Amino acid sequence: MPDTVNSIGDLCFYGCRELRSVTLYASSADLRQGSDDTGRRSDKQSVPATESGYSHDISIGSDVFMNCRNLAWIILCLGVKEKTAIRRILMQRNSATYVRFEDAAAYFPEFSEHYDLVGPAHIFELAIDGHGLRARQCFENGFFIPEAYDSMFEQAAVSEDEKTLCRMAASRLQFPKQLSESARRMYEAYLGEHDETFFEDAVSGRDLKLVLSLKKQGVLTSEQIKKCLILTTGSRWVEGTRMLLA
Repeated sequence: MPDTVNSIGDLCFYGCRELRSVTLYASSADLRQGSDDTGRRSDKQSVPATESGYSHDISIGSDVFMNCRNLAWIILCLGVKEKTAIRRILMQRNSATYVRFEDAAAYFPEFSEHYDLVGPAHIFELAIDGHGLRARQCFENGFFIPEAYDSMFEQAAVSEDEKTLCRMAASRLQFPKQLSESARRMYEAYLGEHDETFFEDAVSGRDLKLVLSLKKQGVLTSEQIKKCLILTTGSRWVEGTRMLLA
């Protein structure tokens, strides 16, 4: 979206199933409806951009990207240390979403909500499946906290599927801003143990951006790249094979 956009209305992109990525240039939401970044009522005001150089805020309505089932990427023209309205958007979506800052990236898994019947009194309790909601809590006052995101990975590894965990690990290794040495080793170890799952996901989706980025950084070994080459040639993906050999 151009940096002249300062308002996105309620349900603006409802049902846009061809929408795959969105780039935003503003830093924080003008909470004109009196709600904070979770959607709850609040008297907080938006804070203008500081480091990004963009002087205007963006007003984000309710359920802007509802039923945008193919929306996989939200790209922010901001550094990870800048305040952003991304949590407000993520809390309105329970589907998996990559978020790319100028100097960092994170994968937010999907989660689901349902009500369980508790006892014979017909009392219902809200149950949440998946660590996507926990990942969406890794914000404070509008700022993404990479350390909190990294610290939840081991707990997520107990119940999340390998493909989701590989995406989480790879996204943090791709742009290792505010990535501690211990967290880097943890992510690299997980990818090393589950590299076939990571490559199968990339090849099936015909998307090698993460693989190529980690190859360039030396995170992936030549032996691991050979595994990915076997998959691209086996699936007759000529372009993917060419990119890996370049």
